[in-house]
Amino acid sequence: MKKIISILCLFSITLLSTAQKADTTYRSSHLPTTYAVPKPDLIITAFKIVSISPARTTYSYTVKNKGNAAVAMRQVAVQAFWDNDDSFTKPVAGCGRVISDIIGAKLEAGQSFTDTFLCSRNLLSYHLCMLVVDYQNQVAESNEGNNKMVIAR
Repeated sequence: MKKIISILCLFSITLLSTAQKADTTYRSSHLPTTYAVPKPDLIITAFKIVSISPARTTYSYTVKNKGNAAVAMRQVAVQAFWDNDDSFTKPVAGCGRVISDIIGAKLEAGQSFTDTFLCSRNLLSYHLCMLVVDYQNQVAESNEGNNKMVIAR
Protein backbone atom coordinates (compact mmCIF):
# COMPACT_ATOMS: atom_id res chain seq x y z
CA MET A 1 0.00 0.00 0.00
CA LYS A 2 2.86 2.37 0.77
CA LYS A 3 4.38 1.68 -2.66
CA ILE A 4 1.12 2.52 -4.42
CA ILE A 5 0.77 5.82 -2.48
CA SER A 6 4.41 6.68 -3.23
CA ILE A 7 3.93 5.99 -6.92
CA LEU A 8 0.71 8.04 -6.98
CA CYS A 9 2.40 10.94 -5.17
CA LEU A 10 5.37 10.83 -7.56
CA PHE A 11 3.02 10.69 -10.55
CA SER A 12 0.96 13.69 -9.34
CA ILE A 13 4.10 15.74 -8.62
CA THR A 14 5.41 15.03 -12.12
CA LEU A 15 2.11 16.05 -13.69
CA LEU A 16 1.97 19.24 -11.65
CA SER A 17 5.52 20.20 -12.61
CA THR A 18 4.83 19.62 -16.30
CA ALA A 19 1.60 21.65 -16.14
CA GLN A 20 3.39 24.55 -14.41
CA LYS A 21 6.16 24.57 -17.03
CA ALA A 22 3.66 24.57 -19.86
CA ASP A 23 1.69 27.38 -18.25
CA THR A 24 4.84 29.47 -17.68
CA THR A 25 5.96 28.96 -21.26
CA TYR A 26 2.56 30.01 -22.56
CA ARG A 27 2.49 33.17 -20.47
CA SER A 28 6.01 34.29 -21.32
CA SER A 29 5.39 33.96 -25.05
CA HIS A 30 2.15 35.92 -24.86
CA LEU A 31 3.25 38.99 -22.92
CA PRO A 32 1.61 42.24 -24.02
CA THR A 33 3.56 43.99 -26.75
CA THR A 34 4.10 47.74 -26.53
CA TYR A 35 3.80 49.81 -29.68
CA ALA A 36 4.94 53.37 -30.32
CA VAL A 37 2.08 55.81 -30.72
CA PRO A 38 2.11 57.26 -34.26
CA LYS A 39 3.15 60.91 -34.22
CA PRO A 40 3.84 63.61 -36.75
CA ASP A 41 7.33 65.09 -37.16
CA LEU A 42 7.46 68.58 -38.66
CA ILE A 43 10.72 69.63 -40.32
CA ILE A 44 11.83 72.50 -42.55
CA THR A 45 13.36 71.06 -45.71
CA ALA A 46 14.04 74.35 -47.50
CA PHE A 47 14.36 77.97 -46.38
CA LYS A 48 15.64 81.02 -48.20
CA ILE A 49 15.35 84.78 -48.25
CA VAL A 50 13.77 85.75 -51.55
CA SER A 51 14.33 89.50 -51.11
CA ILE A 52 15.43 91.87 -48.38
CA SER A 53 15.16 95.67 -48.17
CA PRO A 54 14.89 98.25 -45.39
CA ALA A 55 11.09 98.01 -45.60
CA ARG A 56 10.51 94.26 -45.77
CA THR A 57 11.92 90.76 -46.15
CA THR A 58 10.32 87.96 -48.16
CA TYR A 59 10.95 84.35 -47.19
CA SER A 60 10.31 81.08 -48.99
CA TYR A 61 10.17 77.80 -47.07
CA THR A 62 9.06 74.18 -47.30
CA VAL A 63 7.71 72.23 -44.33
CA LYS A 64 7.33 68.45 -44.37
CA ASN A 65 5.60 66.04 -42.01
CA LYS A 66 8.12 63.19 -41.95
CA GLY A 67 6.30 61.45 -39.09
CA ASN A 68 3.88 58.53 -39.31
CA ALA A 69 0.68 60.40 -38.41
CA ALA A 70 -1.23 63.40 -39.73
CA VAL A 71 -1.21 66.64 -37.78
CA ALA A 72 -4.10 69.06 -37.27
CA MET A 73 -2.71 72.45 -38.19
CA ARG A 74 -4.95 74.68 -36.06
CA GLN A 75 -2.20 76.25 -33.95
CA VAL A 76 0.98 75.46 -35.87
CA ALA A 77 3.03 78.37 -37.19
CA VAL A 78 6.42 79.17 -38.67
CA GLN A 79 8.39 81.94 -36.97
CA ALA A 80 11.55 83.77 -38.08
CA PHE A 81 14.34 84.81 -35.71
CA TRP A 82 17.19 87.16 -36.66
CA ASP A 83 20.49 87.52 -34.81
CA ASN A 84 24.21 88.13 -35.26
CA ASP A 85 25.63 85.66 -32.74
CA ASP A 86 23.53 82.49 -33.14
CA SER A 87 21.65 82.95 -29.82
CA PHE A 88 18.23 83.62 -31.42
CA THR A 89 16.63 84.59 -28.12
CA LYS A 90 13.69 86.64 -29.43
CA PRO A 91 11.35 86.08 -32.34
CA VAL A 92 10.99 89.04 -34.68
CA ALA A 93 7.47 90.41 -34.29
CA GLY A 94 5.48 90.16 -37.50
CA CYS A 95 7.91 87.66 -39.06
CA GLY A 96 5.87 84.49 -39.02
CA ARG A 97 2.82 82.79 -40.43
CA VAL A 98 0.11 80.47 -39.15
CA ILE A 99 0.33 77.37 -41.33
CA SER A 100 -3.38 76.51 -41.03
CA ASP A 101 -4.13 79.71 -42.98
CA ILE A 102 -2.31 78.08 -45.89
CA ILE A 103 -3.09 74.39 -46.07
CA GLY A 104 -6.33 73.84 -44.20
CA ALA A 105 -7.08 71.24 -41.57
CA LYS A 106 -4.34 68.57 -41.84
CA LEU A 107 -0.84 67.86 -43.01
CA GLU A 108 -0.72 64.12 -43.72
CA ALA A 109 2.32 61.92 -42.99
CA GLY A 110 4.83 62.36 -45.81
CA GLN A 111 3.13 65.51 -47.15
CA SER A 112 5.06 68.75 -47.77
CA PHE A 113 4.06 72.28 -48.66
CA THR A 114 5.96 75.36 -49.83
CA ASP A 115 4.97 78.95 -49.22
CA THR A 116 6.30 82.50 -48.83
CA PHE A 117 5.63 85.19 -46.26
CA LEU A 118 6.64 88.81 -45.66
CA CYS A 119 8.21 90.51 -42.67
CA SER A 120 7.76 94.29 -42.51
CA ARG A 121 10.89 95.03 -40.48
CA ASN A 122 14.29 96.51 -41.20
CA LEU A 123 16.51 93.46 -40.72
CA LEU A 124 19.53 94.59 -42.75
CA SER A 125 21.76 94.78 -39.65
CA TYR A 126 21.36 91.05 -38.91
CA HIS A 127 23.40 88.28 -40.52
CA LEU A 128 21.72 85.04 -39.41
CA CYS A 129 18.12 84.01 -39.81
CA MET A 130 16.47 80.98 -38.21
CA LEU A 131 13.05 79.66 -39.15
CA VAL A 132 11.17 77.46 -36.67
CA VAL A 133 8.06 75.39 -37.36
CA ASP A 134 5.81 74.64 -34.37
CA TYR A 135 7.61 77.37 -32.43
CA GLN A 136 5.24 77.14 -29.44
CA ASN A 137 5.24 73.30 -29.33
CA GLN A 138 1.54 72.90 -30.05
CA VAL A 139 2.13 69.52 -31.73
CA ALA A 140 3.35 66.41 -29.87
CA GLU A 141 5.99 65.18 -32.32
CA SER A 142 8.16 62.10 -32.53
CA ASN A 143 11.21 64.42 -32.61
CA GLU A 144 10.91 67.88 -31.06
CA GLY A 145 14.53 68.77 -31.81
CA ASN A 146 14.44 69.09 -35.61
CA ASN A 147 12.02 71.97 -36.12
CA LYS A 148 14.44 74.68 -37.24
CA MET A 149 16.79 75.73 -40.00
CA VAL A 150 19.39 78.52 -39.92
CA ILE A 151 20.67 80.43 -42.93
CA ALA A 152 23.22 83.24 -43.28
CA ARG A 153 22.36 86.35 -45.24
